Amino acid sequence: MKSEKSAAFTLIELLVVVLIIGILAAIAVPQYQKAVLKTRFMTYMPLMRAIKEAQERYYMVNGDYTLDVPSLDISIPSECHIWSGSSRANQILCGTDWLLDNMGDGAGGNDSKSTRVLALTYYPGKNAIGAASCYTSSNLQATIYWYYDQHPTQAGQITCRNDANSQLCDTLKGLLK
Repeated sequence: MKSEKSAAFTLIELLVVVLIIGILAAIAVPQYQKAVLKTRFMTYMPLMRAIKEAQERYYMVNGDYTLDVPSLDISIPSECHIWSGSSRANQILCGTDWLLDNMGDGAGGNDSKSTRVLALTYYPGKNAIGAASCYTSSNLQATIYWYYDQHPTQAGQITCRNDANSQLCDTLKGLLK
């Protein structure tokens, strides 16, 4: 009597296939998330550039920078809005993940003479109108700083600082130039 080999898969073979698919997914998903994050960052880089260039034009005319974003000649993307709470209109909230702050460098408080840096903060899922405390949250991932041309020590530089065990700055390293 001749034994016929079954055409079905064994349980072990199916488990090995599922294990291999799981390993591939564990490698692919974080890489996909990094790619999505880079893409989202790059959507706000032109806005940062527009604010920086408008600030430099404002400086040339007025001799100082402004905290008042609406006084700059820029257009804000539809998914973003200027937060005008606390009598300041220097923060732009974009979606639920990004806060762009037209801020002072701390040298002279928050007056226009000290405004020499833009900060783009990645703060996933926590931004809302009036979210002034987002810099203190444990969910803060990273902040990208772009210094204006008149900054006393870091003119024109772009730097990144990781927070909350984030590796966002490492992911964006090649884009920050």
